[in-house]
Order: sequence, then structure tokens, then C-alpha cells
Amino acid sequence: MADKKISQFDETLNPTLTAFLPIVEGSANQRVTVQTIINQASTFVNANSASWVEPARNFDLVDSSSYCGVAVAGSSNSASVWKITKVTFADDGSVESTGVASGVAWDNRLTETYI
Repeated sequence: MADKKISQFDETLNPTLTAFLPIVEGSANQRVTVQTIINQASTFVNANSASWVEPARNFDLVDSSSYCGVAVAGSSNSASVWKITKVTFADDGSVESTGVASGVAWDNRLTETYI
């Protein structure tokens, strides 16, 4: 069976297919299988996910505005380390405005300036 080239138009991904990749470890245009790429990606993710910690998240809905905050895990609500997104809704439910405030305290979300 002849090797198939992987393209953006392939509808299915067969791990035994072979592709020419110009940038891979080793020489240029090295022939590698999809399974090799998957294995290398999995190894990279596994090696780097040991230090991954789910971030702190908060959500609040006040009147016609929603607030969604993200910070480093373990951050207190009073610490100025939050990135908060504010979405204000019109009476018909459509989005009226959006804005972001960074380096702010979650406790101050109602009075922060959102850009």
C-alpha cells in the first residue's frame, strides 16, 4: 500500500499514515507517522502538565451585568491579581457592552473600570 500524505482536507486521521514534515526533530523532510507525532505530543504534555494547576475562577451576575474572573490558583478575592471580564446585557438579552479589567481584586469588581 502506498503512503498517503496528510493534508488539511483529510476527513479521517489514520495513525499509520506517513507524512513529510519539514520541521521535525532530526533532518528536514523526515518521514514520520502520525502515531509518532501523537506520541511526541503526549510526552510533551505529560512532562509539562505536572506543574499545571487549575486557576481560581469566580462568576457573578448582578442586575444586567455578568462578571467572570480568573486568577492563579489559591488567590484571595481581595488580592489585585484577577482578570475580570464584564458583559452587560440589554433588556432584550443582547450584549450591550463588554470590557476587561486586569490586575484587580475580585472584591472590587462592581467598581472597577473595564476597557
